[in-house]
Amino acid sequence: MKKFAYSCDLKFLHPVSDCCVNARKIFLRYICGCFKKFACSCDLKFLRPVSDCCVNVRKIFLRYICECVKKFAYSCCYCCVNLCERFNNFSCCMNDHIKYIIPALILLINISSSNAANFIEIRVPCNIDSEVIAIMPAGERISLGKVIMTPVKSNWPAYTASKWCEPSTVCASAVNAIHMLIDVEEDHGRVISLVPKVTVAPAAAQGAFFALDMPAGTGIFGGFAPFVGSRVYIEHDGVESPLNRVPEKGDTLIIRTDLPENQKIFMVEIENRQGGRVTAWSDSGCKLIARVVRPLKGVGEFGGSLFQNVSRIRASHAGVIDIATSKRGELGGFQIMPLKHALTSKEMIYAWGSTQWMIISPLPGNRDLEGTEPLYKHSLLPGSQLNDSLPGVLTNYGRKPLVLCRLDGGNWQKLPEISGRVDDGLKNLTHLRIYYPAWEVF
Repeated sequence: MKKFAYSCDLKFLHPVSDCCVNARKIFLRYICGCFKKFACSCDLKFLRPVSDCCVNVRKIFLRYICECVKKFAYSCCYCCVNLCERFNNFSCCMNDHIKYIIPALILLINISSSNAANFIEIRVPCNIDSEVIAIMPAGERISLGKVIMTPVKSNWPAYTASKWCEPSTVCASAVNAIHMLIDVEEDHGRVISLVPKVTVAPAAAQGAFFALDMPAGTGIFGGFAPFVGSRVYIEHDGVESPLNRVPEKGDTLIIRTDLPENQKIFMVEIENRQGGRVTAWSDSGCKLIARVVRPLKGVGEFGGSLFQNVSRIRASHAGVIDIATSKRGELGGFQIMPLKHALTSKEMIYAWGSTQWMIISPLPGNRDLEGTEPLYKHSLLPGSQLNDSLPGVLTNYGRKPLVLCRLDGGNWQKLPEISGRVDDGLKNLTHLRIYYPAWEVF
């Protein structure tokens, strides 16, 4: 690694200058190559499960990679101790599938440069047949389809949880729709939406959305999806202003998908029992952030799950995390909801008599969970699927949250594949883990 650092014109164990962006990219390819060669040497297919006999070899490889990243972190002026703690915390549960090492590596390698933008910019022209563009932090422009319908009005009153977001921000991010808050009026949100050409999105009112020529769960509804809380603007004649009205012909809607520099949470773990702990894991350790009021027991037919796969995030907004239990093309999932939303929202009152919702509460003396980090703001997105692809393998995996579970306290695994309404489908679920997307993987 020392030779590699020198070969990239880096001063080993010293800060890296802005000119080393390309060197860091080379390093990422180098690490990927190491991983692939290692997998092949174990007679494995890349990203496939590893047999039990390879446990010791995997441990050796983990230590090797950790040491490589530790040394490289020094050269990039990062704290190697924190990085290795993050790696160890994340990798300690990786005894089932070697494919989960990739998200761990992504979380370790922080490669955004000081001279690059810290966001993805999505540009949606308010013109039929105009191209939707994603501008990556390094300046790369990627086409995300075309506009096939533009809004003529806004949606008010919108769904209840929209009021817990800030105006001019994304208030929901899902495989089947993106909702953006214009304002809160009389305790109700006023929103406009983006929807794919084929969708199921009751919260997107007729005439109050952009329709885009792309499949649900891909592009801006997949790997390029914005986080809840991302800023939204209208560009008119080259001048940007916050989203405070319905875009008109000739305007461009701009969404800047924030990549917070200080976000260090990489996993949330939940005990599925009354009073169960909701714990956030970061590079500095774990922290109790909430408690379970009503545990989860069943699976329901949530419309948008038609466009997502098992153990992936279907939707995220200020009052819900929606997780799919069915494969794409079938209906099945459950939701994690904060207490205030469950108590005060008329459309959610039935959750108390159903098994498809987990309800969690803030800790005594803490603020309400609605619209707050790390669960209901700047946290989760659907991730790429089908032919949806972001630049680089690491970026694809980095922006794809993963949900694992334990059944009857057993080993960590993907959620069981369950479709339709099954009220006791998850009665033996004891734990959940939500692995967060990496923030800086470009």
